[in-house]
Amino acid sequence: SSSRLCSPSPCRGAMARLPRVAFILALCLVLVALAPARADGDDAAEDAVLTLTTANFDDALTRHSRMLVEFYAPWCGHC
Repeated sequence: SSSRLCSPSPCRGAMARLPRVAFILALCLVLVALAPARADGDDAAEDAVLTLTTANFDDALTRHSRMLVEFYAPWCGHC
């Protein structure tokens, strides 16, 4: 009865569509990878790296809805 589960014509049709589906998926992944990372449209000046100090840290948190912050010790050679 296993031949009834996958008769030749439906299986062939699914296998024939597989390359097209894989191509569409790959195309979508490429488009997402090439899309701009910023969606809020702020001006290019905000793309710059900020040097945060105790004096401007709270203000930066207020002004920017999203930030990636790297904390490091300037005296540490491998940091």
